[in-house]
Amino acid sequence: MSQSRFDASGGIRREFSAVQSNYDETINLLNKSVATIGQYINSSTGGLSLSGAYGATEYIKVSAGLPYLLCVSGIAKGGQQSAWYDGNKTFISGFSTSSSGNIAPEGAVYVRTSFLLTLIDSIMFVQGTVAPISYIEYGIKLKKSVLPEITPNRNKNLIYYTLGDSLVDMEYWQALTAERLGINSYVNLGVGGSKISQNSLSIVDQLASITSDADIISVWGGTNDLPANITLGTLSSDTTTFLGALKHIIEYISTNHLQAKFLFITPLQRFDFTPESTAVTQDVDGVWRNAGGLSLEDYANAIIDTCKKYGIQCLDLYHSGGINEFNEANFLSDGLHINNTTGGNHISALVANKIATLI
Repeated sequence: MSQSRFDASGGIRREFSAVQSNYDETINLLNKSVATIGQYINSSTGGLSLSGAYGATEYIKVSAGLPYLLCVSGIAKGGQQSAWYDGNKTFISGFSTSSSGNIAPEGAVYVRTSFLLTLIDSIMFVQGTVAPISYIEYGIKLKKSVLPEITPNRNKNLIYYTLGDSLVDMEYWQALTAERLGINSYVNLGVGGSKISQNSLSIVDQLASITSDADIISVWGGTNDLPANITLGTLSSDTTTFLGALKHIIEYISTNHLQAKFLFITPLQRFDFTPESTAVTQDVDGVWRNAGGLSLEDYANAIIDTCKKYGIQCLDLYHSGGINEFNEANFLSDGLHINNTTGGNHISALVANKIATLI
């Protein structure tokens, strides 16, 4: 299960089980709309017993041999009476939910579990041993991308550092990314509002917090440089320019963290500039540009080209992230920031797929 502790770097290191959840389609298997209210599952018989404080789930389909977890956001809910059933919904055995998950026994096809009615709008039942970081409604289908075969024992001691702006700081995708890769811990150094360039808040300032134990480092930024009207500049030592800061970040990580796998991530496409409506304007083609005439795509392309020059891996979310004007409402909360359900899952799959090719 997930635990948090302050890391010496100043970020917060998250540590949790390396056992991966099999996110196949629907993550939250508990449909509260068909739950039985005022009764709980009697683990001795598999039947229902009266209690005004409890509810009982419907018959939830399971696969024998796989672990399942009753939970709320980030927290397992142990001690709830539950039962396993065969394909005919005949009682097999009872159990109490465990904070480390319960493995469906041989012959189990269905499960029912009890839950406190005070939790009806937040309770989840998931396949796996890790609670989602936020509530996911029943019926939301999040396909898990096919990853290269990964041995959790190989990756479990790796430490992943994430640098960036609010899309990193919000921490909606890191836990799922680490889980998919079988990594036990990550450190989030992201700060909302950060830019690539060293003007006010900057990702450059996060570099010193990376400690020598870093095995994987990702840098995700660039969207805040647009409304700040940051010039591209050249690949010089001037970190107040976009290219100068990019060069510095790459040079710093390349020389100070020789063993770490390093990944840059471009900005997503943006669909709402309301907070910066005075800093950017739309041209005749509908492209948002700053006072210097630069678009967000210009900054994304600068990251891509600089990574190519220095042989650094780059995940291009701007051109190949799969989020566009037709589906952005499904992944973004405000036209810019990913939401903590479909958005976090989508980004974690893309990042994990990329990192899996490096480790």
